[in-house]
Amino acid sequence: MALDIKETAYRNLLENTALLSPINGVVTARNYDSGDMYSGGEPVLVVEQIMPVKLLINVSETYFTQVRKGAPVAVKLDVYGDEPFEGYISLVYPTVDPNTRTFPVEIKLANKDRRVRPGMFARATLNFGTKRQCGCTRFGYREAIRLRRPLCICVQRR
Repeated sequence: MALDIKETAYRNLLENTALLSPINGVVTARNYDSGDMYSGGEPVLVVEQIMPVKLLINVSETYFTQVRKGAPVAVKLDVYGDEPFEGYISLVYPTVDPNTRTFPVEIKLANKDRRVRPGMFARATLNFGTKRQCGCTRFGYREAIRLRRPLCICVQRR
């Protein structure tokens, strides 16, 4: 009789227990197998979102004034050689690490084809425009000659 109650309870748990993830993603770790005793120390499954993928890079503080949210970023992953992936800056952290003199920047890749995976090594290229004689790094510029010296007038996007 006690065995029948336990079997019924076990079947009831199997039929009524489901693990649901709050995000769409890929299972990247399975910490327990069927029949293992759950101790509560670590999650049963780890699910990671891969659409979009976030890259976290550290940028030198000398570029702090030039990095802008929404700016395009060219990303290359070692596994895919020279094939470029397009992303954009989604977050610029407002603090600079005093030890490394860098600040974190978050980049998002759409990853519609799901080829980029968490943990892959990537190289990001940020384009700040072309540096002119006057030191101007804005995207639009006009030069004029005044008193035999070039005058650079920066045109800013608003």
